[in-house]
Amino acid sequence: MKDNQSLYTAFQVTLTLLAQSKKAPFTDLIPSDAVLLASQYLSQTKEGKKHLSIFKSPIKRWCLNTLTEWWLPGYPSFLLMRKRYVEQKVEAFLEAYPNGQVVNIGAGLDTLLSRLARRGISNRLIEIDYPLVMDLKKTYSLHHNLIFSGADLSQTPIERVLEDSGFNPKEPVLFLLEGVLMYLPEALAFDLLQTLARLSESSTELLFSAVREDERLFSKNVKRVMEKNNSPFQWGKELAPLASRLSGVGFSLQEQASHEEFYEQFSAQFPMPRVFVLYEYYNYAVKT
Repeated sequence: MKDNQSLYTAFQVTLTLLAQSKKAPFTDLIPSDAVLLASQYLSQTKEGKKHLSIFKSPIKRWCLNTLTEWWLPGYPSFLLMRKRYVEQKVEAFLEAYPNGQVVNIGAGLDTLLSRLARRGISNRLIEIDYPLVMDLKKTYSLHHNLIFSGADLSQTPIERVLEDSGFNPKEPVLFLLEGVLMYLPEALAFDLLQTLARLSESSTELLFSAVREDERLFSKNVKRVMEKNNSPFQWGKELAPLASRLSGVGFSLQEQASHEEFYEQFSAQFPMPRVFVLYEYYNYAVKT
């Protein structure tokens, strides 16, 4: 996924989240500072403003929500729940390690680290994505401890990117990789994880998403979206085999969560999804 493709995908995800923020019963489940930041990010480009105009129009927003739920049933609630899940993991890590650092690889237009910096968190926070994506965020997220590193990891080694970003290998770290590894060849994806384990000399945690190998779980529309964006998934693994694969690159799997587990955790806040997204799931692991 190249620079422009990455930005287009980031726009689509951001717009979906914004649209849900105006839709009952999700209105109170998306932080107001997340809505503000996401809107500001979109306002930076002509294409982003087109997406933002949809969010600002009640009619267009209703059409978007209706079409999204029809085209990709279950995806909006899955997106909201996974964001809540990731935020809780990050907050728990920072509570456990007051000197910990968080590195978000493939950050897109996600607002979490920017919001944490705005709230006064002093930990080192690093975001890595294509330069075009990172440049959009710098204007509205100027904090001394929040570093935006624009880099194409197919051209620049992750070791150099982290070094240039002020990464401290001697301090605890949580690596986030949402919607990243499945777009890389499998060997390259696990080489990246092995490199992250090797670079850190302290407590290391990892949170990343993966997709299932069973293509029967993928709707035709999901496949069409991937083809349209020219970003097909490169590999998939069922939940159990992934644990074994992770152990080979220096990580011990601690937890796996799909849409079903997200709903069990957040059922008091979220309504029962009409359809559960089962092809994608999240993995939390620690360095062995």
